[in-house]
Amino acid sequence: MKKCTQCGEIKPLVEFNTRKNKTGRVPFPECKVCGNARNKANYEKNREAVIARTIEYNRVHRDQINSRTRSKNSTSVEEITAGKKTCKKCGGEKTIQAGEYWKCKPCNDISNKNTYDQNRDAVLAHKKAYREENLYHMTALSKANYARNRESKLAYNKRYMKENWEKQLPRILAKNATRRANKVRATPKWANQSKIQELYVQRDLIQKATCVAHTVDHWVPLNSPNACGLHWEGNLRVITDDENSRKSNLYWPDMWDYGYGTELPQPVNNEWVGMPEFVQEEQKPYSQITIRIANADDLKEFSELIEQKLTDKTKSIWYPELTRGANSKKRWCDES
Repeated sequence: MKKCTQCGEIKPLVEFNTRKNKTGRVPFPECKVCGNARNKANYEKNREAVIARTIEYNRVHRDQINSRTRSKNSTSVEEITAGKKTCKKCGGEKTIQAGEYWKCKPCNDISNKNTYDQNRDAVLAHKKAYREENLYHMTALSKANYARNRESKLAYNKRYMKENWEKQLPRILAKNATRRANKVRATPKWANQSKIQELYVQRDLIQKATCVAHTVDHWVPLNSPNACGLHWEGNLRVITDDENSRKSNLYWPDMWDYGYGTELPQPVNNEWVGMPEFVQEEQKPYSQITIRIANADDLKEFSELIEQKLTDKTKSIWYPELTRGANSKKRWCDES
C-alpha cells in the first residue's frame, strides 16, 4: 500500500505507475489517476509545444521506434508452431489469426471504440475535412475497390437485403415510386405503347431461354447529370441486369463529347436532325475557399457580414449572391 501525495488516498501499488532507477523499478509519488490528470492539464496548457516535440522525436528516432514496434508486434517461432499467441492486454491465448499483434482483435476493437467514443466529434470533423480536400482521390479509390471486390460486395448486399427486408422496404417503395413518376413525366404523347410492350415481352422470352436476368434499359437514362432521355420505343433496348448495373446512369453507347464517340445512338440520331446548336458558357468560380466556422454565433455573425442567409445545412454559396436566370424555372411543354 502507498499514500498518494496529491489526493492523499492510500492505494495498492498497482494503482501507481513505476519508473526505473539504479535499484530497480519504484512507484511514482502520485497515483495513476492524479498523474493522468496532471499530464492532461499539462498537455492542454502546452499542446502546440508537446506536439512539435513529439514530431521532432519521432523524426530523429524513427528507426528505433520502428524496431520496437516490429519487436512488439512480432510473432515468435514457438507461437507460430503452436498456432496461438498470448494477448498482452487481456492475457488470453488466441489463435494467430486473432492475435497477430500484441493485442488480440477483440481487445483492439474495444480500444478503438473507446478512442472513437471519447473523440467522436473531432474524428467526424477530421473525416469530413479530409473528404472535402481529397474528394477526387477518394472517389477513384472507391471505384477501384469496388472493381476488385465486386462479386463479394454484390453477395453481401444480396444477403443484407434478405436479412433486413422489412427495414429496407419503405426505402425501396419510395425509390420505385420516384422511378415510376420519372417514367411518366418522360413519356411523350407520340410514344408507341404497343412497341414498348413488345420489348418487355421480348425481355421475358430471353430470360426464359437463357436463364439470365434481363431488363429493358434506356439508351439515354431518364435521370442523369449529363442528359435526361425519354421513355419511348426508340430509346429502349433489352440488356442483361449485369450490363445495366455497370452502365449506371452516367453514360450510354456512342455518347458524344464524353469520349464515347461523336454521334447519337440510332434511332435517336434521326430525331436530332435539324435541331439548333446550343452552346452554354461555363460559369466556373474565380476562386473557391473553404471557411470553417466554430459555432452558431459565428455563423450568424458571418451571415450578417456577407448579407446572405446561412444555416447549419448550407454547403456552399456564391459571393456576391448568384442571381438566377429569369427562365430557370420554366419548362418545355408539348402543346400538341
